[in-house]
Order: sequence, then C-alpha cells, then structure tokens
Amino acid sequence: MNYITYKKYERNAYQLGHIQFPNKEIASYFQIPPGKMSDNLTVSGYKYGNLDYPVAKVEIDEDYNDFEVFANTNYLDGTVEPNMILKHLGDGKVFFVNLPLGYLKAFGSDDLMLRSTIITFLFRIVKFPHMVSKPFNKGGLVLNWHLDHYKERKNFDLMVKNNLIRKNINQSFQITAGDFLHKPGDNKGFDAGGKGKKTIRKLINYGSIGSHGGWAHEWFANNLENGTFSETDIEWNIKRNADLLSNIVGYKITEFSAPRGYHKQPLMTEIIERNGFTSYYYTGDSGSQPNRTFYNGELVSESVIAFPIMPIFKWASVQELGNYNIEPQFYENWLMRTLDYIVEYKTTVLIYSHFYDFVNYPQYMKPFNVFLDKLQEYQKKDLLQVNSMNYFAEYLVRFLKTECNFEIRDEKFRIDISNPEGLKGFSIALPKQLCRRPAGYGFVLDSDEDYYYIIINKDMNEKLFVFPLR
Repeated sequence: MNYITYKKYERNAYQLGHIQFPNKEIASYFQIPPGKMSDNLTVSGYKYGNLDYPVAKVEIDEDYNDFEVFANTNYLDGTVEPNMILKHLGDGKVFFVNLPLGYLKAFGSDDLMLRSTIITFLFRIVKFPHMVSKPFNKGGLVLNWHLDHYKERKNFDLMVKNNLIRKNINQSFQITAGDFLHKPGDNKGFDAGGKGKKTIRKLINYGSIGSHGGWAHEWFANNLENGTFSETDIEWNIKRNADLLSNIVGYKITEFSAPRGYHKQPLMTEIIERNGFTSYYYTGDSGSQPNRTFYNGELVSESVIAFPIMPIFKWASVQELGNYNIEPQFYENWLMRTLDYIVEYKTTVLIYSHFYDFVNYPQYMKPFNVFLDKLQEYQKKDLLQVNSMNYFAEYLVRFLKTECNFEIRDEKFRIDISNPEGLKGFSIALPKQLCRRPAGYGFVLDSDEDYYYIIINKDMNEKLFVFPLR
C-alpha cells in the first residue's frame, strides 16, 4: 500500500472520507457500539450522523490476497479504498489504519477510534497479556437521568408507576437545584430546597444524586454559551447547586453534567475538579468508554473522568427520538443490542435521558420496560454491573495507579502486580495460547475463547503470580 501520494494527487493527497465496515461481524470485532454506526455500517457521531474523517489518499499496489481488509474509506470524491488492513509478515503481523488516531484523541474529541483499533490489534489479533480496566472483569452501565424542570417532580411518580425506575437497578440522578428555569422568578425550576426536596428523598432509594449544572438549567446554559458568566460566576453557581443537594442527601456530590451538554474544556473540568467532583457526563468522545479526555492536545485532568454518552446514531435522549418520529422498535433494538454489547465486550456505557421524555413520548415506555426486564435478568446472572459514575470513576483512577510487570522466566509466566490503594476487583487477562489453566488462591478464574482471567477478590496491595507456560 502506498499512502504517500503527494506527487500524483498533490493537494488531494489528504481528503475527507467515511469509514465503513463490510459487515456487522467485523464492526463488532472492532467493538464499535451499535449506536455509533448508521444502517450501512458507517461510523457515525452524536448530532452529526456519518462522520467525515481526515484520511490519506492511498493506492493499492499489491494483490488483495496478501492482506485482510477490515474497513474501507469512502472518499468524498466517490472512490473507495481499504482503510484498516492486516498483513502477515513472517511470524508477525502488521496493522495499518488510515486515520490520524492520536490527533483524533488529542484534538478531535474522538477517543473511540484509537481505543477500538489498539484494543483489537493488541488483545484480539496479537492476544497480548494485559490488565482489564473493568471492575471484576464485568461490563458496566450508568443509567443517567437529568432533572432540570419543575414537572420532573410529578414525572418521577409517573416513572415509578410505569415501572421505568426500579429499586433494584442503581441509577444516577443529576439535578439542577434552583427554583427557576429561564430567569429568576419564573418558578419553573426543580426547586430542590423547597418543593423538590420530597422528590429527592424518594430518589435516594433508587440510586445516587449528582449535580446538573449551576442552579437554573436554561439560565446557566445561556450564560455559559454567550460568555456572560466569568469563571467565578460559573464556579459559584456550580458550587451552590452541589452544596444544596449535598445538604439534602447527606453526602458529597461527586457527579456532574453540564446543561445542554455545554461542557467547555478545559475550564469546566478544572472547576469541578477544584470542587471535589470525580466524574462528568460528556458529549465528546461519544460512544467510547469512561476516560481521561484531552483538549487541544493536552490531558484535561489526571483524576476527573469523562463519561461519554452512548448515542443512538445521531440522537441520544428519548426526547430527541420523539422529536424525529423514530420508531419505538428502533429504540428497543438499540437498547437490547447495547446491553449485549456491554456484556460481550465488558465495556462501560452511559445512557442518558429525562423523565419528561417518556411523559411527552409514551410510545417509548414499553421498549424501555423490555430493556429493564432484560437488564434485571443479566444482573441476576452477574453478567454486568449497574452503578453510578462515581463508582466506575473511582475504580478507574485506582486502576491507573497500578504497577504490573509480565515476565517469562524459567519456563514460567510471572506477573508482579501492586497498587497502594488495593488490588481487589482488578483482573489480568492471560492468553490461552501462552499459559496453561491457572490455579492458586486469592483470585477467581474466568475465561473466554482467547483468555483466562485472573480476578483478584481479596484485599491486598501486592501479589506475585507464577503460572506454567503452555
């Protein structure tokens, strides 16, 4: 493959194109979520639909039989060429991806393409030993609700009545606490300190409470977007919102979501980090896993974790689906496929909506109930964990403090792992092609087609594992 084509194409040597997978099996192999592809398996994004990626204009000068094509570029000039290629070279393998992966992560707010290609190559193709970044080697789900309107007080009772909120499914409720919505005195806010306090005390029985912006949803968002608020104004309103909620629920508020998804980087993250938040809902990096995001080439925070929304093609909430007259069956299919995606690939996903979405568009109640029934079934089988943003964020920050060394010595595979805050819940993936079935104490064993998983289930700060090679 020739990807340096300046002499022939000059200014067209780099173009824009869509990334398309040839079939669902290959898209799944690369762990592309169901909501991140259009019907023709083109990579898509929230609000945008099919995404235009910067790609090199390539030429193929070899027989296609010499390599495997996993995805193609549909250039905007109408031509089609391979984008993701695996070539066998001696006893090794070479994987080519025609995307600026580092740039997309660092500057493009697109974590997914870098993550999915690296994970696929290292862990699925090469089958490299590694640590698993999910608690107890299980996928996770955050059901994230935003409450920003006085109607949500009554809507909560309707949600419970229709079995859309259930006590045995831990959910995340983020609240805009003020008593107004658009302007002071309109009395359209949730009013957490007054009429909404009773609802919050009920919500506590269904999950965790977080903070949605700064005091009044539309007022705060408008002042952010038009630049009226100074940094001091932003921080003061975020703080008073969180402080009021904390006084009601009796614990520190650690989860945050920005109104309308307007989370200006790096300012908003710097503010919430100063105020003790651990995690935030994020419309960037959509479809990817919780991560430490970048902005303008720099890591935004060492310890505050972004939770990207899982889109439904170019939508995310039920309100958006209703606005575009999307069929309820489409929504149900997406919910069920996303649930299976979490279980199969042991990933963590955030799904968000509002109570009033289901009140305004009740045709989506049945699909969501079908989804919750399946979710409860999976919970009983211990196939996944449903928890708060803070739970997964704290685990990930602890995970990043781990030191883990792999070594082959004296016909043994040695794993030396330590963490000053504890190893419980951490998992290590051992390739079956490398090791025999592990045996020992201090862990439980799981497995799939390619790996044995050592899941540490005891409190300890360091451990040396030694297993026989195959």
